[in-house]
Amino acid sequence: MYQKEVQFYEDPYHDDVGKALKAFLEAKTKKENHFAMSNLQAWLFWLRYKFNDGKRYRYGVGQVGKSYIIKVGPGKRGLLSKFRDRHVRVVCTHSRGWTVHQWFGTVKLTAEEAKALVPAKNMIFYP
Repeated sequence: MYQKEVQFYEDPYHDDVGKALKAFLEAKTKKENHFAMSNLQAWLFWLRYKFNDGKRYRYGVGQVGKSYIIKVGPGKRGLLSKFRDRHVRVVCTHSRGWTVHQWFGTVKLTAEEAKALVPAKNMIFYP
């Protein structure tokens, strides 16, 4: 059996982007939601995450605020080829119809954190 080129894991929210994303998910009012989203966008720009305007079924994110950690394989081609042999967080920040705004950025994990990642079970689509 060969290794998959992309493996999906649940997001542990341990770094700054993860904490901003968790604050967005826990926001109750519209004002808190707007502030949390602007804070999340600021972190995404500051850490130079890559933007993609794509389809809902790609990379498993289609709901606003949903994120996953992806382990990109060494032979991956296409959009994720820049992130070969790395852990990447994919975040959805906007959704309308079949189009979503996705952000991709590398996540620095220690060896213990990488082993503790839980495989994602409730995915929209496994590419």
